[in-house]
This record gives sequence, structure tokens and C-alpha cells, in this order.
Amino acid sequence: MLSDQNNAPNSATPGQESNPLNLDNLQDPSTLENLVFGKHPTALNNWEEDYVSEALQQQRVNGDNPLVGKKSNDLLEGSTSEDLIAGGLGDDVIFGFGGNDVLRGDRNSRSPGGAQGGNDLIFGGDGNDRIGGKGGNDILLGGSGDDHIWGDAGDDIIRGGLGNDRLVGDNFSGDRGNDIFVLANGEGTDTILDFRNGEDLIGLADGLTFEQLNIAQGTGNEAGNTLIENRETGERLAILNDVDSSTIGSDDFTTSISGDPDPNPDPGPDPDPDPEPDPNPDPEPDPNPDPGPDPDPDSGPDPDPDPGPDPDPDPGPDPDPDPEPDPDPDPEPDPDPDPEPDPDPDPEPDPDPDPEPDPDPDPEPDPDPDPEPDPDPDPEPDPDPDPEPDPDPDPEPDPDPDPEPDPDPDPEPDPDPDPEPDPDPDPEPDPDPDPEPDPDPDPEPDPDPDPDPEPDPNPDPEPDPNPSEPAVAVGDPGGVPKFTPNVSEAELIAMNAPSITIGTQTIYVGQQQVSSNNQNPIIASFDSSDPSNNWVRTDYETTAPDGRAYGLYWDGNDLYAAFSIVGTGGSPSQDFRRVSSDAETAWLRSYGRGGGPRVSVVGKIDPATGELLDAAYITAELTSGNSNSLNITNFSTNSQGNLVITANTASHPRRSNGEPVLIGGVRGYQVELTSDLNRVVSTSVDNE
Repeated sequence: MLSDQNNAPNSATPGQESNPLNLDNLQDPSTLENLVFGKHPTALNNWEEDYVSEALQQQRVNGDNPLVGKKSNDLLEGSTSEDLIAGGLGDDVIFGFGGNDVLRGDRNSRSPGGAQGGNDLIFGGDGNDRIGGKGGNDILLGGSGDDHIWGDAGDDIIRGGLGNDRLVGDNFSGDRGNDIFVLANGEGTDTILDFRNGEDLIGLADGLTFEQLNIAQGTGNEAGNTLIENRETGERLAILNDVDSSTIGSDDFTTSISGDPDPNPDPGPDPDPDPEPDPNPDPEPDPNPDPGPDPDPDSGPDPDPDPGPDPDPDPGPDPDPDPEPDPDPDPEPDPDPDPEPDPDPDPEPDPDPDPEPDPDPDPEPDPDPDPEPDPDPDPEPDPDPDPEPDPDPDPEPDPDPDPEPDPDPDPEPDPDPDPEPDPDPDPEPDPDPDPEPDPDPDPEPDPDPDPDPEPDPNPDPEPDPNPSEPAVAVGDPGGVPKFTPNVSEAELIAMNAPSITIGTQTIYVGQQQVSSNNQNPIIASFDSSDPSNNWVRTDYETTAPDGRAYGLYWDGNDLYAAFSIVGTGGSPSQDFRRVSSDAETAWLRSYGRGGGPRVSVVGKIDPATGELLDAAYITAELTSGNSNSLNITNFSTNSQGNLVITANTASHPRRSNGEPVLIGGVRGYQVELTSDLNRVVSTSVDNE
């Protein structure tokens, strides 16, 4: 939403009726900052009444139909009902208004395989909304209600607003983007699921300061999480999942959309000196006639020392330094350097060097070398050697080879091989091989040196959409959406199901509720251009322990999926063991001991059919020897062509040989696998 426009934000004071906002002043960074951090006179809770629809390409929801934007910059408005709104690829402004809405900044551009989305501004309004920014640097404001907000790719700013909200900065984008999560007093407890220290920031709005906060490590159910509370009121403002409180300090907080941590020391000195010297103690001692009849010492020292020191030092330093540095340096450097270098160097080098070197060197070498060699060698060899070798060699070889080779090779080989090679080798090979290969290979090799046209049209369209940009989408295994095999693609989009796009094919993952207490993984593929790519698979794991599909990775050649499973049940033919049992590294073959903790499974999938081709279990280990939970957060491929899995685990990640390392929770644990999922090459804790 940020641009180069300099429209000033509204300046209405509290209690006055503010002018309605419009798209023009929303482009201004200061207006956006006021809106996000609560400094604008138009409160977030009243934005519906103050916002006007002066936008290009304005659209409103019509009944229960989804509203989808275009490539332009759109203003998309919902209703008081439950709406499904998705922006196009422009910089869109979306209002949900009332109801439990699903609002998305871009259609399906969360993954690198899709088109890049715009920088969107989304207001959820009332209701428990699901808001996804998708591509671009988005500003996402939940409003009231218990909202679920995903920033996805880009540097996003997320404010949940009133209610207990769940905020995710980089879902489906492989941990890309530096995000700001905005908190304020009285807005409920926000749970931030993927705060990354050193990359993300926590914004403080509505006058909330770092000094008012109490940052502590959680206990009990919140063990492993960081709690942020108001130390004065005890209100819990936020929970940072899987974050150590000792790593959180003042440099992780900001009050600006730019991310600068200390933008507000200015208001302090300005208001203090003005009220003291303005009223001055002069009106107080003047109307008091008491000093006359009272003893003189009282009236003498009171008016003299009090007004003397107060008006002199306080107004002196305030007006002098503050106005002088602001107006002087800002306008002077802007107009002086910019216009001076632009007009002087640009026109001078353009007219001088360009016309001078063009007429001098270009015409001089053209007339001299070109006409001299052209008339001499070109006409000389053409008229001279062609008639000369024809009458000379033809009468001599005529009695023997001429009747056979003359009609066939003479027109073609005469200019090139006849004068020199004819007397020795040509008469024998010319009549035999030349007539046959000359007519055949000459037209064939001409299009054959163009094997380029054959591979160009075939591999270029196929590899371009596939290997040009690997695509990754990894969700939360505990929160992936539930759907059935007869689901539509529009429903999956509304559910925010993790997905990737390969060319014209889009693949979604989730869970299927098969009984009251059991879920199985499900993957669905849709392709509007190639119906053979439309498929749904539910046979990855069909046992009693819960299983889910929650991630996808396309490396340009192969498709991988991330599954979760909480134990072992049934036979190997009913779960991932049917293709993992032949792994060279033993701990990749099965869940391991115990049951209950959610471990991960990487599966290699045929993108044309969805069939499971190979699999590997990725687990950690408890001190008891039972398997411990591990969630995959990202996929990549290294320079050796090996698959690299990034994961979080509660404790005891494994070395390459399967031995656990006795350390606590690890974020960013990595396992390097061969691309066939057969062997562990290395792990990030091998040297621990």
C-alpha cells in the first residue's frame, strides 16, 4: 500500500468530526502508521463509518457469491453476513464488515509457484474472521472478534484488534518475511504462532510502552512459550509460541511501521516549557496586594527569583534547536543536489559523444574496407573460377566420369570441391556417394542443425513452469483444514488449505474426518487446463492413529508432501511403512517406540496421480526411548541435489545414525536426505 504520494493524513482532533479517509491518503505512510498504531483520529472500531469508497475498481459482495478482485488496485467491500473475498494481483483494500468472513489479499499467490501478489490493506471488522495476506507486504487488521490471521509471504504488519486472536506471520511461505505483530491494552490475548527473534518485531500501539511490560517464561500448559503481560494491570497481551523469554528484549519492540524501535522521544520536551513560562508567576504576584501590608521580605524574593529563572532558560533552548534543524537541513539537501546533477551531466554527454563517434568511425570504415574487398574478391572468384574450371576439367574427365557425375554433382560441388579435389578423390566418391547423400542430407541437415526448434518448443514450456521456481507450502499440522473427496477448489481456497501451484496445476493438503475420533491425510489436485491432473487421494494412511497432510514441496522435478502421524496401527500396507521399510537408514523406516506424540513423515508423490512413491519417518526421541514429536516447517534442495528438511522438536533431535542428542527444544533442526528418501546424509546436531 505504500507509494510515493505525499497526501497529508487527516488532522482532526479528538472530539471533532474527521474527514473521511480515502485511497489517496491511505497511500501516505504516516496515515498508515496512524491507522495501525492507533494514532489516527479515526478509531479502528469506527473505520466503517469514516471510510469512503472513492476508489478505482470498487466492488461489493452480491449475495452469497464470492467476490474476487482483478489485476488492478481494487476496493472490495463485504456485507454484514459471512463473505468470501479475494483480491487480485494489485494493491487492494478489503473490508469484511460484519460476519465471520474469509478475506484474502491475493487469489492463490502464497506459494512461490503462483503469481506475485500486491501490497494489500485488509480490515476484518466484526466477527471471527480468517484473513490471509498471501503475496506482498500487507497490513492486516482483524477488528473485533476472535480472528485467525496469516501474513504469508512478504513483510507484513498484523494487528488482531479486539478478541483473542491467532496470528501467523509466514505460514505457507517457508519462513520468508520480517513481520510486525501489533499489541495494545484492552484488546485480548493474541497467540503468535511463529515469532522469529531477530527477524520479526512486536508493535506497541495506543501508548503502550516497553517499560509497562512484564515478559516471562510460561509454566504448565504454557511451558516453552513466552508470556507478555501489562505489569501494572496483569492483563495478558500475547503468547509467543516456542520462544524462550530470555531472548526477548527492548530491541524486539517498535512503535512504527518502519520497525524503528525508539521513534517517540520528541513529545517530552515540547509541552513542558510552554505551560510554565506562558502563565508566568507575574499575574499571581501582581493582583496580590498582600506583600504591601505584610513584611517586605516575603514579597521581595517571591516575584524576583521565581519568574527570573523559569522564563529565561526554558523557552531559550526549546525554540532555538527544534525549529532550526527541522526546516534547514531537510529542504536544503533535497532541491540542491537533485536538480543540479540531473540537467548538467545528462544532456551534456548525450549530444556530444553520441553524434561525434557515430559519423566519424562508422562511415570511415564502411566505405574503405567494404567496397574494396567486395569488388575484388567477390566478382573475381565468381566469374573467374566458375567458367575456368568448367571448360578445363570437363573436357579432360568427360570421356571417363563426366557423363555420370556431370548432371548430379557439377551444379552442387563444382563451386566448392571440384577445382581442387576433383582430380584426385572426387571422381571416385562423387558418382557413388555424392548423388545419394547430397540430395538427402543437404535438406535434412539444414533442418537438423535446427534440432533447436524441436527441443525448444517441447522442453521450454514444460520445464519453465515446473523447475523455474520451486514451490513450498507448510501449514500447522494441528490446524490444517478438514475436507472430503468431493470438495471443490473454491471451498479449499476459502479454507486457506496449504497449496502449491505447478504450472496450471494446484495441489491442496489437509485432513479427512473418517470417524468421530480419527482423521486421515487427504490431498487434492485441480488443473483447469489438463483435466487428467484432477485427482483426490485418501489412501496414504488409513489406520486408527490420527494422520494428516500439512505441507507440500515441488523442487522443480519431484513433489514431496509432509504428513503427521501419532502412532502405529494396522498393517504396513495401510500406512507409510509400505514404502519406507526399505530405507537404508534404520530410523527412517517407522514411527519407532511408543505412541501419542505427533511425528512427521516425508512422502514422495507422483504429481500426475497423487500416488505415494516413497516415504521416510522423521522423529525425535524421549529419554524413555519412545519417539518424540517433530513438526516440519520448511523444505529446500541443496547444491548436491539432496532434500533438506527444517523442523521444530520439543527435545532430543537425532544425529544421522539415529542417536538422540540430549538437548531441549530445538527450532530450525535440519535433516539432509537423499532425494529418494533412502538415507540420512547429515543432521544439524551431528557434532553436538
